[in-house]
Amino acid sequence: MKKKSFFIALFLLGVFSLLGARVSTSQSPKPNESVPSVKTLSIAPETFQETVSFAGFIKGVNQTNVAPSIAGSIIKLTKEEGDTVYQGETLAIIDGRELTAGQKGAALSFQSIEKTLKETKKYYDQKVDEAQTMLDNASADEKASAEEAVRSAKRFRDVQMASIEGQKTSLAGILSVSEASSSHTIIKAPFSGIITQKNASLGSYVSPGMSIYSIASPKNLEVAVSLPITIAQRITKGSEVLLKDDEATYEGFVFAQASLVEDASTRALVRVHFASTSNTASLFLGKYIETIFAVGDKREAILVPMQAIISEYDDTFIYTVEGNRVKKQSVTLGKNTGGKTEVLSGISTHDHIVIEGEHTLVDNQLVKEIYDAK
Repeated sequence: MKKKSFFIALFLLGVFSLLGARVSTSQSPKPNESVPSVKTLSIAPETFQETVSFAGFIKGVNQTNVAPSIAGSIIKLTKEEGDTVYQGETLAIIDGRELTAGQKGAALSFQSIEKTLKETKKYYDQKVDEAQTMLDNASADEKASAEEAVRSAKRFRDVQMASIEGQKTSLAGILSVSEASSSHTIIKAPFSGIITQKNASLGSYVSPGMSIYSIASPKNLEVAVSLPITIAQRITKGSEVLLKDDEATYEGFVFAQASLVEDASTRALVRVHFASTSNTASLFLGKYIETIFAVGDKREAILVPMQAIISEYDDTFIYTVEGNRVKKQSVTLGKNTGGKTEVLSGISTHDHIVIEGEHTLVDNQLVKEIYDAK
């Protein structure tokens, strides 16, 4: 009996040993199976605010078009796009020969009107004298009509003289402007800055007010961005804006916004200002840059790095690590912000999610977890 009990106990021990070996084998890699290392991150609630991103060109807050006040042909241009200019520096020279001809014409007209004025005054003074002589020789019955004739002669003389005096004054003004404009044949920079656009070529004819150069100051910069009106209405003046290029992220603020004239019902122009400092040396006039606006209220949310999210066919999921194995978790996503994505459902606070090495994994695979405590 004792011998039989011994064999039964030995048999049961063998069974339990075999089962234990199988369990151990299921938790351990097979001899030829490699265990990949994955980097994980523990999920914690973060403050979230929805952002929207648009792009625009950097331009100077202080900028202007340089234009002549006279018409003529350009005989010299001194700058090209991108050149630095200093206040008072010569930018262009306009041919003054047409200006000289205009001066001569104005002078001749002025001389002619002065001669006409003298002759007209002499003529109508004579008419007044004749009427006065008739009054002096008039009888009592003729005196009333003679007095009216004198008054009429004087009124007519005064009207004619006033008309010619007006023409003389007008010509004097034209002559004065023509003479004063001779100094404007040299076009100078109104302030120091950068040539952002060259709008005319050597030898071309320009009219008064026609732009030759566009100049902007690089000290104070802005980005003008066209936004949908529904988004612009959620942005307030003075609110912070992030500007981002390939090198860094910079801070700016909303300076002003206004509806676009050509499409006021659907879009608005938002102007973002930022100061040019040593920290913004890579930001220059004409550069195309991304602007990031915060919209909506801040709230607590689960945010995960975008690289942790995997999309396959119609499924979007994240791998979490439980024990030494990964678990595939289907997730529902929300908004994006600052390189992270909001997760609405599928994972919970304190879950360890895989953020590196996830693209070669399969569900329930054995892994070596490298936890990132950051």
